[in-house]
Amino acid sequence: PVLFPIVGALKDETVRIGGREYHMKRHGFARRSRFTRLPSPPDALAFELGPGGKTMRQYPFRFRLRVTHTLTDDGFAVAYEVRNEDARPMPFAIGGHQSIRCPARAGESFSDYEVAFAEPEDRQAMTLDENGLLSPGRRVTVLEPDGRTLPLRYETFDGDALVFPHVRSRRVRLRSRRTGAGVQLRFDGFCDLGIWTPAGKRAPFLCLEPWQGMA
Repeated sequence: PVLFPIVGALKDETVRIGGREYHMKRHGFARRSRFTRLPSPPDALAFELGPGGKTMRQYPFRFRLRVTHTLTDDGFAVAYEVRNEDARPMPFAIGGHQSIRCPARAGESFSDYEVAFAEPEDRQAMTLDENGLLSPGRRVTVLEPDGRTLPLRYETFDGDALVFPHVRSRRVRLRSRRTGAGVQLRFDGFCDLGIWTPAGKRAPFLCLEPWQGMA
């Protein structure tokens, strides 16, 4: 999913803009919207979402959201472009929700893996309350003493996503502690990182989510 124009939940699913109340579900409307495919080169796919009656009832701005996926020599890149076509400032948040298979190979388990940050980070992550909202007082220590390593255990995500605000790292790696094999995610232009797998599902994937903005 593409998280736009909010990341996470709004309190009571409500936001006030220009003295009026508007209502949006968690992560905004882009994830449930039909994008238009744009002409693009053979190694890329570009899609665009613009305003309409449904979006204006939730978010009263004229915008263009373009998402471009491009194959690279060693993976792929995703670029997000948000254009304000209104005559006033347009507040927004945007985030990715990349899902990566974990474990990647037969015979491995989820707990064989770890997330490695490129730079030392605050060992504590913010967690969500029962309404999907963040609070400065809701924190849990999840990184190892080096501040770079998150060992994966399903139980760590019983309280939903782990949120790392204002991370120093511009890349993280999801890798096997047994073999060192894995994938790397670079996220230039984003200041926050969410890490998530659905609570209680023991799902075979982990989401690494670069965010600009949070609940």
